[in-house]
Amino acid sequence: MLILLKKQFIYIFILIIFGALFLRIANLTSFDVISDEAVLGVRSIGYIDFFMSQFQTTPYDWYGAGDIPWWVKLSFHDHPPLVFFIQHLFFGIFGTSLVALRLPSVLFGILSIYLVWVTVKNMCAVFKPDENLKKVYTTSLFASLVLSVSAYHTWISRIGLQESVVIFLNLAVVFFLIKALGDKKYYIWWGIFLGFAMLAKYTSVVVAVLSIVYILLVRYKDLKSGYFLKGALMALAVFSPVIFYNVFMYLDRGHFDFQISYLIGQDVPEWAYRVGREQAGGLSDRIVNLFPNLWQGSSMGLNILWATAFFYLMFQSIKYIRQKNFFTIDVFLFLTVVLHLLLFIVIGPQERFLAMIVPYLAVLLAYYGIKFLFWVYSKSINYSLLFAFLLVFVLGYEVYFNIQTNINTKSLSGRQGIDYSVLKLNSLYWGFNGIDRYMQDNIYSRYYPAFTFPTKYRFLENIKKESIQKAQRQGKTPLPALFIYDQNMNSESIVWYIYRPFIYQGWPYISADTYFNILQSEGDDFFIRQGVEKFYFIKAEHTLLRKEKEFISSSADNLSKMLDKNKTPYYSIYAHNKEAVRIYYWYGRP
Repeated sequence: MLILLKKQFIYIFILIIFGALFLRIANLTSFDVISDEAVLGVRSIGYIDFFMSQFQTTPYDWYGAGDIPWWVKLSFHDHPPLVFFIQHLFFGIFGTSLVALRLPSVLFGILSIYLVWVTVKNMCAVFKPDENLKKVYTTSLFASLVLSVSAYHTWISRIGLQESVVIFLNLAVVFFLIKALGDKKYYIWWGIFLGFAMLAKYTSVVVAVLSIVYILLVRYKDLKSGYFLKGALMALAVFSPVIFYNVFMYLDRGHFDFQISYLIGQDVPEWAYRVGREQAGGLSDRIVNLFPNLWQGSSMGLNILWATAFFYLMFQSIKYIRQKNFFTIDVFLFLTVVLHLLLFIVIGPQERFLAMIVPYLAVLLAYYGIKFLFWVYSKSINYSLLFAFLLVFVLGYEVYFNIQTNINTKSLSGRQGIDYSVLKLNSLYWGFNGIDRYMQDNIYSRYYPAFTFPTKYRFLENIKKESIQKAQRQGKTPLPALFIYDQNMNSESIVWYIYRPFIYQGWPYISADTYFNILQSEGDDFFIRQGVEKFYFIKAEHTLLRKEKEFISSSADNLSKMLDKNKTPYYSIYAHNKEAVRIYYWYGRP
């Protein structure tokens, strides 16, 4: 009977995984790169910490004119290296594409659903070994179902940010922490995954704090055990590349990396302008925005269920804490959720960070929801059916909300908060992918640059040389062209769609501002004298523009007016039934 029960739940879980995979992979490459996935992805392609920022320079900027010191390659200036390395492997397998950029997030998102499934069963086995197995399996299955249909978790599993990997590794730390509470030998695996979690992103410190706090509460003697000490040493060993990176950076530059230097208040002239920190706002802003920002990622029904479960969790946990009974699922979940909320207050409640708490909210809802369902069933079958119908309805609506938010990438149909989340703004086609398709079909796949801009960076010159040699072996022909772009475009998109081909293929891209400045100082025929025969100009129309007002320029508008006056031909790219981008092309002077 038990074997049959397990098989039934496994079959259902497999169906959940297939449904989750569809939600996370459908239309995966149809929406544009308009967020930090651009900055992460561009650096991952060549595993180089360089993205052409004049306000947030990197060691590759500082040392790039000569040989890059060996320690620079141990990490990145603003994040640990693991996710960059994973994406680098995927770019190596699938080529420089949106599939390679986002597929790691998809895979780790699916693995997180699996981890939630086994973590709930593990949690019940350790904290409630006498619990009814049918109830345990139902709870674990329901937790994985909630996470699989969550619009928030689906969103973070479809975008090339670090958080999908971080969520999986953090869940692994929690899983092995719970296992270690039952058997100390699992502290070794706990330490290994804690090291990898910290190697993925510093925000994983939340599970390190959770582990120490909870061990102090329920197993403080474990801190002196050989298994725990081995686990701690394993965590340090795995994380050691970042430690060495910061030691050598301090010895050479007098400060630590971007995040640590900010945390301890070091004054770093190279990083005086910290965009992400400014966006987080002050402490009062973070507290006020915490729950509204968290609320907007899911449908109203799921939010209400999560809020109800959280308030009941607080009630239950306070009761157990007063009794000094800390070895309960309630207290463990309470500490997990509260520590995440405190982390968000410290670093800012941005959507990508808030996604980290979603798996634990799924577990929380499943734990109390199934517990309540079994209790109601013991009292009244009709009421239990009514509550089960309510859960099915809420999750069904979340599926609709999820599809409208993440898979419908073509339009903003419906009402924000009712039909889709504000996260949809990062999951739309704005026209930038159209630029890439045009350039790939008409230029990148057929030619290599006959004219390039020399740089002061030796590593860039080496990359350019290798790219051109590869293109020549492939039989491509040289194209003496100059590419001008509208600098008013969304800055992250510029990194992916403009800086990427400049860095890795050597294509000569300059902003409209720079183009006019060079003509003014060097003469109208300067580029023609340099051997340029054909010109392209990428002009943004009704699409996302820069958030940084100090970069806004009228040069692109002036150039497009000049080209329109001369009836210069162009290729139009449309998004949302509007002209989003124009790509002008001409020979000689405009």
